[in-house]
Amino acid sequence: MSGQPTEPVFYHSNRSPIGPVVERFKTILADVSLCGIIGGWQIKVALDGPRPYLQVHDPAGVCNVTGTPLPWAGRKWFLSPHMTRTEIVQTAFKAVSTALEHEMREGFLFRGESVFDPHLDVDTLVEMRRKVPLDARPTTDRQSAAASAVETGPMETAVR
Repeated sequence: MSGQPTEPVFYHSNRSPIGPVVERFKTILADVSLCGIIGGWQIKVALDGPRPYLQVHDPAGVCNVTGTPLPWAGRKWFLSPHMTRTEIVQTAFKAVSTALEHEMREGFLFRGESVFDPHLDVDTLVEMRRKVPLDARPTTDRQSAAASAVETGPMETAVR
């Protein structure tokens, strides 16, 4: 031993090194392009312990609240060494779609507030849900709409 630190070698279930698996993911994802739809976003492949994952990153991100620079990374999408090329590309698409929805939820404002913000605390949402009534049509409106749909068909009811 030379006394130099070495990179850890990760293995998947059949005890073969996982490095080639990660390189396969990177090679496949190198063909993915976001075509200028999302400026600066990147899809990265990395390891969380022995588990490979992909993650959407924006190194040039901006905080939606303060407007200051804030690089961010979306959630980790874990990958199986047994995934097909199609499954890997579909997972990348889902990761980008989810990141887009996340940004949209932060930026969609109603009366100046991001009412669909993905960072709202789930326990606070539960308490609010228990205290606040639903915004629903009165029963008579629902019954009228249902009767109208039966008489005229759902498409005609939707355009009224």
